[in-house]
Amino acid sequence: MNKMEYVWNVQFSRSFLKKNSLTLTLTGYDLLRGKQNNWYQVSDYSTVYSRYMYVNSYFMLEAKYIF
Repeated sequence: MNKMEYVWNVQFSRSFLKKNSLTLTLTGYDLLRGKQNNWYQVSDYSTVYSRYMYVNSYFMLEAKYIF
């Protein structure tokens, strides 16, 4: 029940146009797929085990433009 979760996130940004008015950012979440979908809670009187679903790893592209 004592498992370590290693989560690596990465982010790359690049600015374009005059005065760097456009910024593109690519972000990757949980690249190692290290997040567990199990959750434990242990107390003196009970043990709770839960299993849930989530998105393992994904990428997000973001664009910011300053007028």
